[in-house]
Amino acid sequence: MAKERFNEPMTITPDAVAPRRAHLRELDWRFLLPNPPKGGFRHLLLLGGSTALRDLIIQSGLTRQVSLVAPQRQCVDAAVILRRADASPAALARSVIPGAALYWELDRRRLARLRCTPSQIRRHLGAAGFTPTGFYWIRPNFANPQLYIPLDTPALRWYLDTLFVASTPALRLVEPGLRLLAQRGGKALAFFAGCSAVTAIAAPARESAPSLLASPALPAPLRCPTLRPLLLTAGGDDFNRVILLPFAPDSTEPVAVCKLSRHPSRNEHTENEQAVLAALHQAVAEPIQRALPRPLGSLQWGEITVGVESCVRGRLLLTSTGRWGVPLAQKTRQIEEAVVWLTEFHRQAQTSRMAWNEAAVRQWVEERLVAYEQAFGLSAGEERLFAAVRQRACSLIGTSLPMVWEHYAFSDWNIYRAGQQTYVVDWEGASRGLPLFDL
Repeated sequence: MAKERFNEPMTITPDAVAPRRAHLRELDWRFLLPNPPKGGFRHLLLLGGSTALRDLIIQSGLTRQVSLVAPQRQCVDAAVILRRADASPAALARSVIPGAALYWELDRRRLARLRCTPSQIRRHLGAAGFTPTGFYWIRPNFANPQLYIPLDTPALRWYLDTLFVASTPALRLVEPGLRLLAQRGGKALAFFAGCSAVTAIAAPARESAPSLLASPALPAPLRCPTLRPLLLTAGGDDFNRVILLPFAPDSTEPVAVCKLSRHPSRNEHTENEQAVLAALHQAVAEPIQRALPRPLGSLQWGEITVGVESCVRGRLLLTSTGRWGVPLAQKTRQIEEAVVWLTEFHRQAQTSRMAWNEAAVRQWVEERLVAYEQAFGLSAGEERLFAAVRQRACSLIGTSLPMVWEHYAFSDWNIYRAGQQTYVVDWEGASRGLPLFDL
């Protein structure tokens, strides 16, 4: 294998990348870039990217111009080095202007990159005239990035205690090692993070929090240049929302939760969540009220609406129900506890009542069961379940059923537990309907 060339400018030209359609998920690194002093970027250098990705970057409004080869004059105010580019910040010396922002991906799974320790990365940045502003571990990999963990904050320990799902025997085996590294600080993991990324600013460096965290419209506790976001980018398409969890250098939990869609066409979901949470806090009492995030307002980041809310306590229920080796009886008991909470929530969150008759059974039950069967077929267990649902639905004819606030995505990836207290997040799809759906 050829020796890594850190000081020789080199890029992947557009012809080297197979033409394909680019997706907004491939631009999630934009939420980690330090903001420009005013407005959007003027000229972004993209090394290791395709022409389709270049066009999408311009369409997104991130910058006015994108180059795929380093210009020979100082005109670049943002540079992105993707993992496919055989290049380093030294290749940017003639192109970047003072204060330019940098995002640099490092695939340290490659043999040539193993010697690239965090200290060496800082030296390479310093030699090229850059000051590092963040070091991130990308999970699970570059091809499917769902999580960017800032390793210069205590975010790793919070992630392991709150969100980490050891769903396989292999993950159960590596979990103790990850926790040991987290106790020593995220910087220790930087030596082992195979998929990682660094952000930096060209000298003279300026203090700036990443992306929307630099917005003056944020609540006062979030207007801090030392904040670093733990970035959640899960979801299979461009329309899933991105979640930023800002951490201060010494904070043990996020100071808030920032939610936004990748495209402004989905702004209504963010706006709906803020409105629903405000309404629910008026409609329910403790301890149900305590289980809901507090809406802290919204702001505009370019054309995208950002919703800000409080961070709930506890541990994601999926870390237990999805954990390999946990007995089924324990998982079932935890789901039953969540149903108890849901029952009380629906009791308090009633908006009206409806007469349950044969027409209602067809609309709310029968049509949905038939649609499911036509799409997927039925197992023996599902046949028994559907028969029981039909019987129960018919037995209720003549009664009055409540219309409630539905969560719409009530599942173990949106439920947290802290002791005996349940917390429920992600209310973007909430609307009024029957409690049957959530259950």
